[in-house]
Amino acid sequence: MKRQHVLVWAGLLMVSGSAARASVVEVAGGYSQVAAKWGDNLMGFNEHLSLDFDNTAFTRVEGTLCEKKLGLSAGVNVDLDNNEVGEVNRITGYLGLKKTYLRVQTGRLRGVASWDGALGTGQTDTVAFDNTFNHVDLLYWLQPKKMRTPLYFGLGYTSLKMPVEMQTMTTPGKKENQVLGTPVFDPDFQGRFYDLLFGFDTFASSMLYEDSMEAKMKVKGFGIFFATEDRAGLGQIRVGKDALAAASQLNGNRQPVDDKLFSGWIEYNVSMGLSWTGRLGQGRLSLGAGYEFMGATAVSFGGGASSPTEVGLDPRAELMRYGPVLRAYVRW
Repeated sequence: MKRQHVLVWAGLLMVSGSAARASVVEVAGGYSQVAAKWGDNLMGFNEHLSLDFDNTAFTRVEGTLCEKKLGLSAGVNVDLDNNEVGEVNRITGYLGLKKTYLRVQTGRLRGVASWDGALGTGQTDTVAFDNTFNHVDLLYWLQPKKMRTPLYFGLGYTSLKMPVEMQTMTTPGKKENQVLGTPVFDPDFQGRFYDLLFGFDTFASSMLYEDSMEAKMKVKGFGIFFATEDRAGLGQIRVGKDALAAASQLNGNRQPVDDKLFSGWIEYNVSMGLSWTGRLGQGRLSLGAGYEFMGATAVSFGGGASSPTEVGLDPRAELMRYGPVLRAYVRW
């Protein structure tokens, strides 16, 4: 889709008569914003590419809505690149699966890319970019009996677009005999992945589980929060058309294997800080401030050349985000 957007709507099943009077609707949700600094070349893959990122805001909105007595969740639909996670979340909401939890994260990747390697016809060595980096996640919270800290696991969708350095490969014979070719600049790299993720977040869990260790350890409402998450996904990388043409031109006019490559996504997030929790009418409010770090990489599989007339492609994206984070969470 050329225009990406996120649409979130909730439908609550209304209960009438004595059932409505006997039941209580519970709403819980949070908002976080990172004053993000971005970086690349986390694993040292880039030899010719340098990215000068602007500092931008990275936002995270999360929440759940359920009816205590009947165990009904709200139906939620998230439209981002027509991903399937939003549809799964909508279905689980209508089926009434408790503790399902929607989280949408988005930020801008903006700056200037500089290239000091070989260029294809029509390419330039400096390119301004302004793209988005998004997650849509459906989480399920649980608190195992032998664990004092609740944790979550879930299904996620990741999309990003950014300039990358793409390695090329040729072969004198078969696919197992790959020889490195001339690296190529791809300012239009895109990746879309479906992920499995798990982690814990004491800022959120101390609100969702009042009997958790983190909730009990707070002194006069003040405490320390810690959050960590691992994410691994599979999906597709798409090579830009100009980079595809350059890969052919700079490697003896060989035929590129494909512009779409099966790929993987690995990401790790960690944050910690101070929090305060107090009453908000009949509900509770928690505020926090801390620091957050994220590191991620996308790698392609099976992009090698199969014959001497082909050029293989190995695009990789490396990304990190770090900076102070402000958090808020409400429950009533």
